[in-house]
Amino acid sequence: MSSQEIALVDSAAEKKNRTLPLSTALVAAVWLGTVAGLVEGSLLLIFQRINWAQWARVLHVSKQILWISPVVDICFFAAISVGIVVLSRLVPRIPFQRLLILLLVFLTIYDWLVTPERLYRRACLLLTLGVTVAIHRFLKTRETTVIRMWRRSLPLVVLAFAIVFGVVRGGTWAREKYSTAYLPPSRQGAPNVLVIVIDTLRADHLSAYGYSRETSPNIDKLAREGVLFENAIAPSSWSLPSHASLVTGRPVHEHGLGNVEPMPWRGWGKHSLNGLPTLAGVLTRSGYRTGAFSANRIYFTSNVGLARFPSF
Repeated sequence: MSSQEIALVDSAAEKKNRTLPLSTALVAAVWLGTVAGLVEGSLLLIFQRINWAQWARVLHVSKQILWISPVVDICFFAAISVGIVVLSRLVPRIPFQRLLILLLVFLTIYDWLVTPERLYRRACLLLTLGVTVAIHRFLKTRETTVIRMWRRSLPLVVLAFAIVFGVVRGGTWAREKYSTAYLPPSRQGAPNVLVIVIDTLRADHLSAYGYSRETSPNIDKLAREGVLFENAIAPSSWSLPSHASLVTGRPVHEHGLGNVEPMPWRGWGKHSLNGLPTLAGVLTRSGYRTGAFSANRIYFTSNVGLARFPSF
């Protein structure tokens, strides 16, 4: 074999070694995505309680975040990994395996640092860059070892995610089964009840209440065919107390939810809304199976005390 042929063979071998295998990229994405998501979900739940005064003004999270966050991170990391695999086929001279590891590690650490909302974003960025540089130095002689460790421990990481998913979703399922098992029999022919709440909607801008433009044809139809209250007064000027009055039928000074209160570590239980009966509780005692679906994740959630197991 001539020297030119040997050079070509060596070049092909080097190109093959520098090409990032799809299996390696996906292992890194799933391993880091799962770990990043599990830690992120736990941090969100913990710091939501610790820093409640600040979190009360932003979107709340529930225990479902423990499995939702890993799923989102895995999908995000997998998309990045597939893109880098494609690039490794086009530009084989760059060590894309190390680049992928560093990029995913950078995103993971940055995500963890910004989650508690205790540091400025620029500080989180600089700290993440410093940690990533240190990891880059570590990987110079241990890159293969790290990949091998991820491959071997991947089943354990996936098992941990499966356990978290099973506990969270299984707990929700068991709670629902327990609640519905003790429902009293419903009255035959009882109608379905649907309560629709549109937050911060002014009555004087609804055509059903005489507005000059036709803004609410469906509400107008309900008003024509049903009962229209012409003297409806909100119990408060903002969402949270108004929602609490809506589900209890009581003024603000009675249900006590005039502002966001710190969420107890064990949950609200029966202590929310001063223990007053709720619309859902009354329906439950009549054999109804109730549920609430809210797009207002700030002021109409179970975290602020508007839910009471098992009736809401």
